Amino acid sequence: HDDQLDGIDHRGMTLGDLVKKFLATKADKSASTIADYTLTLDYAKVLFRVPLHVISTAEIDTLILTRPTPAGRKRLLRRLSQVFRRAVIWKLIRGNPCDGAERQTHKPEKAEVFELDEVEAILDARKGHRLISLFDLGFTLGPRPEELFGFQWQDWDESKQTLSVVRKVADVRGVLDIGPPKTPAALRNLILPDHITSRLIDRRWVAMKEGCASRQDWIFPNIRGGPLRRSNVRTQVWLPMLEAAGVRYRKLYCMRHTAATTMLNGCDGVRGISLAVVSETLGHENSQVTLERYSHTMMAEHQQVAVFWNAMERTG
Repeated sequence: HDDQLDGIDHRGMTLGDLVKKFLATKADKSASTIADYTLTLDYAKVLFRVPLHVISTAEIDTLILTRPTPAGRKRLLRRLSQVFRRAVIWKLIRGNPCDGAERQTHKPEKAEVFELDEVEAILDARKGHRLISLFDLGFTLGPRPEELFGFQWQDWDESKQTLSVVRKVADVRGVLDIGPPKTPAALRNLILPDHITSRLIDRRWVAMKEGCASRQDWIFPNIRGGPLRRSNVRTQVWLPMLEAAGVRYRKLYCMRHTAATTMLNGCDGVRGISLAVVSETLGHENSQVTLERYSHTMMAEHQQVAVFWNAMERTG
């Protein structure tokens, strides 16, 4: 039950005991979510033997500062606050020591993107590669890598030119976690441009020859027909592609950043797409998330201010 600890002796319960009980309530979550909680809370193990009722806000502040990055400090404080909040609900302690802790804020690192000529060089470098459509899709509409790996043929509607994001394949500490995307907003239908539809038609033709084109087969499988593992894609395909193209290394995830930036700004005289539509395409929870992540790349939007006032002066 969420509101009680049946049959548990609270006396002398330590933070380590509480963390174990807390993680047990997350047993229905995905493997990647459980791993995130476990790895983050493990940084608090210096306090695991301390009784709950004596842990102070000052000790929480000291613990949080042991993390080297602002993002790490914010994540640890958030997870600890969830744990202690559950202890308050269970009436193990009267108050949450994290409530008075120093707030941790950080700005995400600026998204690294590929220039369009770099994208062309990357795709040209491996024209005939069996996964070329995966990378083209990544650079065009920006699904997360784990979403790209999760597409099955049943998710593609050729007649409507849509591809449904309904699952992810994540590599969690060497174990593949196959399940729904990270948030409800990530469940979405991607409207495919013609060149991606053509790519998928070509990919299906190859899959039919390989005997891997049934509805439950992966659109982008490994050479044995199973799901792709991110680490293998990085070392066996991505790095050689960048090297062959003569392009500086950036993460696989930067395909998503590139797609987002291109859609927002437009290119070659084609105007960018509205923030709301780009946000939905990326599977963000709301437009604010997209704005915070990519506002520094939205040069076209900022330039419109100057264009507007220049036009006003000419008509004044």
